[in-house]
Order: sequence, then structure tokens, then C-alpha cells
Amino acid sequence: MQVGKDITISDMEEELQVIGADELREIYMTLAEQFIAKGKDKGRLEGQTLAKQQVLLRLLEKKFSPAEVAYKHKINNCRNRKKLDRAIDLLLDADTVDEVLQPLG
Repeated sequence: MQVGKDITISDMEEELQVIGADELREIYMTLAEQFIAKGKDKGRLEGQTLAKQQVLLRLLEKKFSPAEVAYKHKINNCRNRKKLDRAIDLLLDADTVDEVLQPLG
């Protein structure tokens, strides 16, 4: 297989028929299953990060008024879910937005 080409399932099936080895066919299917699972996991984790960003922005706006562009930018650029969780945890006791966003760096 070549990376960067548009390969269809039928292309792969044809190649597997040419090769004919059951073991090799199993390897190809196992790799395909791993790629699919990895894509699903990545999408799920990205969705969780996005949800945490949205929650943090909403709570900041509820407590401190509409968020400034700089704060929105800082939150939206943070991909670390643990840091976002820490910021959310700090929100209840914080007196300023800067205190809340401190874990984000």
C-alpha cells in the first residue's frame, strides 16, 4: 500500500486476493481495525476537550461577565484536559479571571 493515494476498500480486497495469504489478510484487517479505533478515540478526546473549553467559558462569563477575546483565545488554545479541569475547579473560589486561567499557562 502507498501512503497518500486514494485507496478504496475494493483496491485493498484486490490486493489481498493477489497475495492470497490468509495470515497477511488478517494482518491487514487488524491494522485497519486499529486505525479506525484510533480515529474514534481521537475524536472522542477532542470532543471532551471542546466540552471542557465551552464549560469553562460559560462559567467564566456567568461569574465575571462576558469573557475578553484574550481569555477566550487562551481557553480555546488549551488542549490539555487536566489543565482545563484545574481551571474549572478554581473557578468557584477565584476572585479574578486570571486566577482561574493560571493553570492554562
